[in-house]
Amino acid sequence: MKEETLSQKLNGLISFLTTPDPRTIALHFISSLLVIVFIIYYFWKPTDAFIKKQKNKLDRAHIQLATATKETQEALNKLRIQQKRLKLNEQRILEEQREKAKQFLSQKIQEAEAIKSSIIEESKKKVIEIEEEAKKTINDKVIGLSVELTEKLIGASLNRKIHTKVINNYINSINQVFQPKEEKSSEVALN
Repeated sequence: MKEETLSQKLNGLISFLTTPDPRTIALHFISSLLVIVFIIYYFWKPTDAFIKKQKNKLDRAHIQLATATKETQEALNKLRIQQKRLKLNEQRILEEQREKAKQFLSQKIQEAEAIKSSIIEESKKKVIEIEEEAKKTINDKVIGLSVELTEKLIGASLNRKIHTKVINNYINSINQVFQPKEEKSSEVALN
């Protein structure tokens, strides 16, 4: 029986391959461990380090973005507050300037009214002085003319008392005639 059949050879090979051999199992176990160590050392650790590095970068970028967003929001709020303050200051300053302008205008109007009143008063005084002077001049001339006329007409000299009385009556009659004109002229001077 030295010759084995093909089926026996195959059965022997299958049994050899399927029967647990402690050396084969140990060899498989060691090679599996080496493959796992190789994968961990050459692939897992660098990949994990890369992932951690990228995660750290993303975390830092996220923190920086959050900080920048927060700072931007704070700066925006400060700018809004400052803008409101500036608008309020602008309105307050404009209102103050309007008030100052009104006060200045009012003061200048009062000064102009005072100057106008003083000019009117001076004009009235000058008109009265001119009228008085004119009346005096007219009176003197009328007296002189009436005396000359009376002397020529009567041929005699009148005494001073009678003469003054006649002239005063004449002036009063002239004043009564010219009185409305003087009132009108003083009203025109007042306006």
